[in-house]
Amino acid sequence: MARRKSQEPDSAPERTEQEIQRRRAYWHAAARVSGWTFALMLVLLCMAWLSWQAETFLKQDRRFMVALRTIDESDEAIRITGVHNASKSRILASFERDRGRSLYSLDPEKRRLQLRGLDWVRDAMVRRVWPNRIEVEIFERTPSAFVRVADGATGDFNDPLKFRIMLIDAEGVMMPVHGSVPPNLPLLSGIRDDSDVESRRQQVDMMRRVLRALRQYKSSILEVDVSRPDDIRVTCAVDGQSFALILGHEQFLQRLEVFLKQHELMRDQMDPRREYDLTNEGRILATVPEPGTKPTRK
Repeated sequence: MARRKSQEPDSAPERTEQEIQRRRAYWHAAARVSGWTFALMLVLLCMAWLSWQAETFLKQDRRFMVALRTIDESDEAIRITGVHNASKSRILASFERDRGRSLYSLDPEKRRLQLRGLDWVRDAMVRRVWPNRIEVEIFERTPSAFVRVADGATGDFNDPLKFRIMLIDAEGVMMPVHGSVPPNLPLLSGIRDDSDVESRRQQVDMMRRVLRALRQYKSSILEVDVSRPDDIRVTCAVDGQSFALILGHEQFLQRLEVFLKQHELMRDQMDPRREYDLTNEGRILATVPEPGTKPTRK
C-alpha cells in the first residue's frame, strides 16, 4: 500500500502533459481548418467577382449587341431557315425585344416556346452565334387534310352558315391555307374548331386509319366524315362522279370494293345524289342524305 501511494504524485504531471498535448493538437487542427475555410471563401469570392465582371462585359460591350432592324430590310443579325408557309415577319417580330441588347441576354428556350405558338410552326431551334447573331431553324407542320370552319352567317335561310377552308395536321392543330400545300389532300368533316386539340387529334387519327385501309383508292377519296366514330362516311370519286358512302367502323376496304363492283354492274342506276349504306353485309341501301350532308360533286 505504501508503494502505490508513492507513485500517485508522479502520475499527475504526466496527465497534465497529455492534456496540454491534446489541446495543442486541437488548436492546430482548428487553425488549419479555419485557414482552409478562409482560403476557400477567398477563392469563391474571387470567382464570383470574375463571373460578375465577365457577365457585365458580355452584357455591356457593344460587340455583342444584336443589330437593330435596318431600313432596307436586310437583316444579318437574325438568320431564319426552314420557312415555307410560316410567316417570316411574325418570326422576326418574336425577336424584336432582343435587338439592341446583348446576345448574352437572349433566352433561346423561351424564344423557341414562343415560336411554337405561331401558325405552321411545329418546333424551332434557336442558337446564339457569337459575337452578335441569332440563328433560327423552323420545323413546319405537315398538313394531313383540309377542314371547313364556320365563319359567320350568310343571311340565307337555306344555307345559314358560311365556311372557310383551313388545314389540319396529325396533331390536330389547324392552320390557315397559304403557300405550298401537298396535293390530293382529302377534306376532313366533323371537325370543330372550338373543340380541344386532343379531340381533333383523335379524329385525324381516325381519318388516317381509314385512308391507310383504303390506300389503293386514296386518290379517289375526296372527303372523310368522322363526326360519328362508329359510322364513318367517305365521299369517293368514281367515273367522274362523287358518291357518299357509309362504311361504319370496320372493314373499310371490303365495303368500298363491294360498292365498286356493284357500280360496274349497275353504273346507270347509281345516283350520286343518294347516300349508300354499306354496313349491311351483302346489301347496299340507297338513302336520301340528311340535310347538310349531301355529297360534293367533283
